[in-house]
Amino acid sequence: IFGLTAIYSAASLVRLSVLMAVPVSVLWALALERLARPLVQVMKEAEEAFVRKEAHAGKGLAGFTFPLIFMLTFLSVAGAVQAAESPVTIASASLPMKESFTDWLEALSWIKTNLPPDAVIAAWWDYGYWIRVIANRTTLADNGTINMTQIQLIARMFLSNETEAVEILRKLGATHVLIFITFRPPMGDDAGYGDENKWHWMARIAADRWPEFKEEEFGKYEHGRWEWSDRGKRTVIYKLMQYVKSETLGEVRVPKPELEHFELVFVSHGRIKGGIYARVAIFQVVY
Repeated sequence: IFGLTAIYSAASLVRLSVLMAVPVSVLWALALERLARPLVQVMKEAEEAFVRKEAHAGKGLAGFTFPLIFMLTFLSVAGAVQAAESPVTIASASLPMKESFTDWLEALSWIKTNLPPDAVIAAWWDYGYWIRVIANRTTLADNGTINMTQIQLIARMFLSNETEAVEILRKLGATHVLIFITFRPPMGDDAGYGDENKWHWMARIAADRWPEFKEEEFGKYEHGRWEWSDRGKRTVIYKLMQYVKSETLGEVRVPKPELEHFELVFVSHGRIKGGIYARVAIFQVVY
């Protein structure tokens, strides 16, 4: 019952797969005991046959089966150990690398220390729990938000020009905007693990309510990479990402866009690892 209920819970939400660890370990231990019991009995019979100088295939069968069971167990445990060696999501900045990026922890610490208690941060919902629980500040959406209208408004804000975006932020009561981007030097090519990739989901979610926010309205793929259109280059998400890239790599490589309603107040300073920068940036909304 424990195993079945844990499997059901894990199938309901991927983050609950950890619930399967205990029952699966216990059930596999029981399975090993059940598999080994007849093999041990066969080996005993083989020993008795040896004493009686009779032919018996028991030792050969056990000699083949025990290593097979060991290999199955070893592969399972090795996979678990490999997964455990990887840093937790917040420490790796959501990158699939066995590297620790300090950017998120630095940003959340800065928020907790420097932003007023009544600050309201607009960010994509993926980061909501971190902002609310670790930085202890209010955010517009998190992983538990079931109000799709709220998420659609946030998506529309990021994909609007500054004038339209600031009206949405005013309506939502936001004081700051947070973005997370990953990119490669020297020219700031997108790495695809932050908002430079998640904005596609913003477009899909916003387009469910406003068809004019479909992805193709903001650019297209050319030669294996995304090329922003003129409308795309006027969006808040594009301008904020370019601004952060310029701060990191320099204006010679990445021209810095002009911002009318957003002022950069913080950008993380983590080291480049695996040829990738992971940057968390916070902008104050200028109404």
